[in-house]
Amino acid sequence: MHVLIDLDNVLLNSFSRKDGQTFFYWTQNLKKDLGVEPKTLGQLFTKDFLLKGPAELYASVNKYLAYNSIPLSADTFVNYWLEHDSNLNTAVWTWVWDNYNLKKHTFHIASDQACLRMDYLLNKFPMWRDVFKKLFTSYSLGVCKNNPLFFQKVLSELGAPADEVCLIDDNRENITIAAQLNIKTILFTDSTVLHQIF
Repeated sequence: MHVLIDLDNVLLNSFSRKDGQTFFYWTQNLKKDLGVEPKTLGQLFTKDFLLKGPAELYASVNKYLAYNSIPLSADTFVNYWLEHDSNLNTAVWTWVWDNYNLKKHTFHIASDQACLRMDYLLNKFPMWRDVFKKLFTSYSLGVCKNNPLFFQKVLSELGAPADEVCLIDDNRENITIAAQLNIKTILFTDSTVLHQIF
């Protein structure tokens, strides 16, 4: 089985949702540390942001900082974001690692990710390079997971029938789109759902 693992809120502890609001853990001390108001981040972190190359990404950050009169360099902001938004979900990682060593499945990453963050995570967690055979990201594929084209490209690159692929994702829209292409799916809520793949 080819297993597609999402990053944010699956392999990484990234955010929580309550009363229709999303709280990103990395922003907990953002205002105190950098003077940045978290509620303004929606101006920057859009789907389009996830498709940009490094130069375009930094240009977007500089534009956001200037618009909000935030006296920071883009490097300072980006480095803070990357460092604080990389908290591994150890329960999920342990499951992936154990099954990788048992050679039960072939693991891949399938995630809406900006180019810089994916590179940062691979450097922080170098074992990912061995465990995950392919890295399917919105930046590398040029499309986000809310578009069926993302999963069509994944299936094409894997060269595998859809019923031999399983997506583990916390986003219901992504799950629905993948299922429409006959990809097996598991809606992630916590690590206890991972047994469903068997």
